[in-house]
Formats: sequence, C-alpha cells, structure tokens
Amino acid sequence: MAPVRMPFTRQMLLLQIGLVTLMVAVGFVLTAWILSDSLIEQYQRRALAVAESVSTDTVVGDAVANGDPEHVVQARAEAVRTATGAAFVVVTNRDGIRYAHPMPERLGQRVSTDHTEVVAGKKVSNLQHGTLGLSARGKVPLLDHTGAIVGEVSVGFNADGIYDRLWSLLRVAAPLAVAALLLGVAGSALLARLLKQRTFGLEPHELAELVQQREARRELDSIHRLDGALRAQRHEFANRLHALSGLLQLQHHQEAMEYVQALSGTPVLTPGTLSIPEEALRDPYLHAFLSAKTLAAQEKGVSLELAETTWITTKVIAPVAVTTVVGNLVDNALEAAKLGGRRPARVEVDLIADGATLHVSVTDTGDGVPERLRESIFLEGVSTRDGDGRGLGLALTRQAARSLGGDVRLTDPGGGDHGAVFVARLPEVLA
Repeated sequence: MAPVRMPFTRQMLLLQIGLVTLMVAVGFVLTAWILSDSLIEQYQRRALAVAESVSTDTVVGDAVANGDPEHVVQARAEAVRTATGAAFVVVTNRDGIRYAHPMPERLGQRVSTDHTEVVAGKKVSNLQHGTLGLSARGKVPLLDHTGAIVGEVSVGFNADGIYDRLWSLLRVAAPLAVAALLLGVAGSALLARLLKQRTFGLEPHELAELVQQREARRELDSIHRLDGALRAQRHEFANRLHALSGLLQLQHHQEAMEYVQALSGTPVLTPGTLSIPEEALRDPYLHAFLSAKTLAAQEKGVSLELAETTWITTKVIAPVAVTTVVGNLVDNALEAAKLGGRRPARVEVDLIADGATLHVSVTDTGDGVPERLRESIFLEGVSTRDGDGRGLGLALTRQAARSLGGDVRLTDPGGGDHGAVFVARLPEVLA
C-alpha cells in the first residue's frame, strides 16, 4: 500500500510555521544575549565608577600607605558599599593584602585574584569569580595624597542582580515574541488557504499532470488535423493518379504529358532536350526521373549532369524507394548549388550497378555542410538553411534507404573545388 502523501498546502504551512518559530526563537535568544552583554557592561562601568570614587579618597590612600594604624579604611569602604549596594568594596596594599573587606575575618589576607596589573597603573573591569562568587568587577589603582600608587581598590556587584534584571527585561519581551509568533502562524495559515483556493485544492503533481495532459489534448489535436489533411491529400493524389492512368491506358499520351505539366508546373519533356546517354542509363524510371530533374535544374540556373562512370544496364525493381532517395539527394544538391558561391553552378550524379545493388553519388558546387551540422545533418529538422519546413529531405532519404537494407552517408562535407558529397547504397533494387 502506497504511503499517504501529506497535502502540499499542509507541508507549506508546517514549513512556514517552523521557519517563523525558528526566526522568533533566534531573535529572542539574540535579544537576550545583547541585553546580557549590555547589562554586564553597565554593571562593570558602575563598579569602575565606585572604585574610582574610593581610589581618589586620599584619607584611604594615606592610611594604606602608613599601614592603617587607626583602622579607617574598613569603615570608609563599608560605608561606600552600603551606600552603593555593591557586593563588596575591597582595598589592598601593593602586595595584595586586604585592608577592607565585607567579611572582617579576611582582613590581612592576600586577595584571591590577580592584582599586579592594577598596581602597575591599569584599570580593569570584568565578570569574574572570587571569594564572594560571580560578580561584575571594577579595579583601579589606589592613590595617596602625592598621587603615588599604594594599592588597589576592587568593587564588585553581584551577578545575580544582573541576571535578575535580565529576566525582568525578557519577561517584558516574551509576550511580544509570542505575539509575533502567533501573527506569523496566522499569516502562514492565511497564505496556505489562499494558495489552496487559487489552485482549486489541487496538488503540485496534479497540476503538473494537467499541464502535461493539456500539452498532450494540443499535440493530439495537431495530429488529428494533420491526419485529416493527409487523408484529403491522399484522396486528391489518388484521383490525379487515376486520371493519369486512364489517359495512358487510352493512349492519350499528349494529354497525359500536359496533365503532368499542369500538376508539376514543369515544362513538358521533348526529344533532344536531355543529354543522358541511353546505353549508360537503360532503366526507364531513373532515365525519365533524371530527365525531369534536368529541366528543373535548368530553371534554377544549375546544370545537372551524369558522371562519365554512370552505368546501369538493368532495370530498377523498387522505383518508388529508389526515386525517393535519388530525388531528395538531387533536390538538396540543386538547392545548395543554386545558393552557393561557386559558378557555374552544377550537380553531378553518379549511378553505378554492382550486381543487384545500386550505388548513388551526388556532388554539388555549393558551400558544403558546416562543421556544427556534420554529425546531425540526417536528423529531422536539421538543415543548413533557416525556415519552417526545413530538415526533412535527408531524414526521409535515410529512412527510405534503410528500409531497403541500405544507407546514406555524407562522405565529404565540401571544400576546395566542390561542395558536399552524399553517397547512398541501395541493395537488391536492380533486376
């Protein structure tokens, strides 16, 4: 049993909901990250400001420099811590020994964090773990009344306060994010509904099948029209053949010739017009056919000649197929010679019998076959000239030759003193 396919509109809806959810989530996390960094920076600046206010108190600085005999440093530091809400205000000497700390039992001990940068004259702010936990800290050098560095002032604000503030801000932003998510989901649902209405509830594969079927109801219509036209032409051609057959059977030869002239639009053949030797070409079909083509060539301003090596002393037993092959090759050669740049324009036909096999070679004085077409010249629709209805002659020629067990080839694409050379081999067509 084939798996049930989820409707396209539902797939699109779920995809859009997932995308909107992802975007809102990423936006919310990015906002939280930016707020967190901003709050930490604010707390660090605040810690530095408090530390600087203590460091400029010369009473504290002088007391640390003298070893704080009157114990004023702890009292002043605690007063600042209480007033500012800091987690701690720690004052040390240059060796990192505490003179002020919120836990009195740690006075006189060395601080747990590095103090060398500060006593070297550098201000430091960071988020750091210490003996009182994670805090945003600001550290500055402690100065006495002469401006000399005598120690360090470190002020920290508990990180819990930072994150409490962050969560309070995110609680305000959360409803906005949820509202944006709901709005995106609603918009996606509306879009999916509109799409379903516009496509009449059809799935993409169903739409593709409809398009394919439509392109097929058009090709079929074209074929039907073509079939009707061919049927009409077949009846018309049959009627003309019947009329011609009746004229010949009644021995009305002159009338038959005039009738053929009216159908083909070519001059009537008269004795002495052609120069095809009877002894070289004894088959009546090829002789008559090439005689007619010679007159057609003259109308195009092209000379159609038989090669001196032409020699057919037997009769053609497949005249329709043979004249189809020879006729198409000659017609193409006449057109190429007419349009080519070489003058005089001429086409040479060479017919040679080899037992029951007929070999046909047609050479013209045209411009030849371009290199880009040499591999595809026998395909239907491929032609050296532009225009509708082109590219059928050589395709039909090869089909006719192969139906007899033979073939047609382009043996020379042209160049030098001649154009293209086409050769056909037609087995079992001579008596």
